[in-house]
Amino acid sequence: MKNKSIPDSSFVKSSYSQPGGIINCVAVARTEKMVAVRDTKDPSKTTLSFTHSEWKAFLKGVRAGEFNV
Repeated sequence: MKNKSIPDSSFVKSSYSQPGGIINCVAVARTEKMVAVRDTKDPSKTTLSFTHSEWKAFLKGVRAGEFNV
């Protein structure tokens, strides 16, 4: 279900998205209490929510190459 508390205008698409923005793209919205992530192909589906600490740990892992992408 779409998170109604976060306006669509708050979401920013990943800078790694391909032109046209329909292949493997995510959008992120930062609020005072959380970081929300959703699929740009279907923003009406579930939005994932993370604490700021969880999001920072995830970004640290991405930058360190911890994920097999």
